[in-house]
This record gives sequence, C-alpha cells and structure tokens, in this order.
Amino acid sequence: MAVVNGTTNSYGAGFVKSKDEDLMSTVSTEDISTSDNSSTVDTECDVSCPSECTSLSQTSVLGEVGPESFSFLDNLGEGAFGQVFLAQHKATGGSYAMKAVSLGATEAIDSANAERMALGRVGPHPYIVRLFASFETQSRSVLVLEYCSGGDLQHLITWEGRLSEPLTRLYAAEVLLALSHVHKHGLAFRDLKPENVLVDDHYNLRIADFGFAAPIEGRDGSGQLRTKLGTESYMAPEIHAKQPYTGQSVDLFAIGIILFIMMTGHPPFSQAVPQDRFYKFISGNRADVFWRSHARNRSGGFSQEFTDLLTCMFQLIPS
Repeated sequence: MAVVNGTTNSYGAGFVKSKDEDLMSTVSTEDISTSDNSSTVDTECDVSCPSECTSLSQTSVLGEVGPESFSFLDNLGEGAFGQVFLAQHKATGGSYAMKAVSLGATEAIDSANAERMALGRVGPHPYIVRLFASFETQSRSVLVLEYCSGGDLQHLITWEGRLSEPLTRLYAAEVLLALSHVHKHGLAFRDLKPENVLVDDHYNLRIADFGFAAPIEGRDGSGQLRTKLGTESYMAPEIHAKQPYTGQSVDLFAIGIILFIMMTGHPPFSQAVPQDRFYKFISGNRADVFWRSHARNRSGGFSQEFTDLLTCMFQLIPS
C-alpha cells in the first residue's frame, strides 16, 4: 500500500477525475478466460512459505534485474511494510511499481514472501496486478510489479462520490473474476479493500497487495484459517469473533462491503459485530431496517437485486 497526495494507494498514481459515464465508455469489456484503513495482523500466521522463498533473485521477461536496471522516477508512497517507487526499466523504457521492504523487519519479509508466492501461483490474469521480477539488495527485498496509472478504487470513489449501479456491477464482476481465479489456485486473499484494488490505464480493476494471502487449506489441511488479520472494517464477523473461517467466505464478505461503498460512497457499517450501529440490524435479522436507514439520504433508494444480494453477503453466519 502506498500514499499519494494523502490518499492510500497501491502500486498506482493518483486518479484523474473522470465522470461515471466516461468511465463506462472507457472500461474494456472484452471477454476473458478465467482458466488458468491500515491492515492488522496478529502474532500467528496461517501461511507457511517454502524455503525457496528466501531467494528473491529471479529471471523474468525483463531478464536478470537489480537496482542498477532501473531509473527511479518518483516515490509513490509508503505502506505498513515498506515503500513503493515508480521506476523505469532502462533497457525497455517500461514503467513499473517497485515495492521495497526492509530485510530487518520479519513481518515485512513474510509479507513480501507471501505476495511473491501468491502472484507466482496465480500467474497472469486480466484483473490481477502482475509480478514481473524480484531481487534482493543488502538491505531490502524488492518486488517489480505492474504499474497502474489510474490509482486505486478508493481514490476513484472519493473523486466521483459514488458510482452508478451499471459501473458498480461491471467492477464487481472484474473483482469476482479475479478472486475466483485466486481461489481456484488454492489461495485466500484476506485483505480486500478499495485501497488494494487498482485502476489500470483502461479503467479496468486489478487486485493488488497479496501480503496476507494464504493457502485455502490452512496449516492443518482442514480448510479452516484462524489468524486475525486484514483491515478491521472489512473483516467478516467470524474473524471478529475469533472463530475459524474459510478464505472464500471472508473474501466474499469484503466484496460485499466494496459493492456498498461503490454505490454509496461510504461503508455500510464500522465493523461487522452485533454491537455496531448498523450491523446489529443484519445480525438481528432486521435487514429491512438496515436498508431503510441507509436509503434515507439516497434519492431513488436501492434496487431489490442489490439489497437482496448484499443482505445475503453480509450474513452473520456464512452458511
């Protein structure tokens, strides 16, 4: 995660304001094949990286690379575990986001290893940020990532106020396709939020920042994860309750929150706990009150399809 002009941003530049109808005409809708707030983490981790993760030197489409292979153009910002730079590859002239974390911070190294492992496993996908190379200096672990010039989804929502339902539907489909691909390859994302969803040059979305990704099967092979990590306001209720959870269910819950934010410009609740001012209506089976409360300041209200979908996605018990 990075910060651009005071706005959290991952591997991308600040978004240049564009009206919703212009976005709809610009977003690429070509058919694809899917075949192949700050984050928090507790002291126990579900992900176990193989020993080869400690070797970061990698041959890629860029060839053998190191810091001397790039010209550094800008500091895109800082995240919890390091800095992100805009860099130009000297041999090709291509622009990349270079994420550098300190080798002296164990959590930062674990996050970089998890991200490299995850992006290597899922491979290229139209709606996932691509990893091009990685290397190590004496003091830093570096990932060379795809640069998305449109900034992040949070920045876009801030500019626009809220998005139309057709654009929200399209963007939801792109994120769902990306996460379906991640899950198909045996991984849970676990930190989905607008700051980790980037906007590329064609205004399509790409999920980024896989530092909390972990195998879906869990450490014991049961398919249950137990680590409390991610971002509090996007965590599913079972994580807040310190219960075992499935990676697919918590990722789906976070998508529901993002859908709501795209449509309204604000979150549906502060935290998914029964004590929350708004979530108590969901957990108490009073979704009708939840939607009436949010519709008061929205002309036209919400479509029945939208409220039915999100009511299911926000349920206290995933099943």
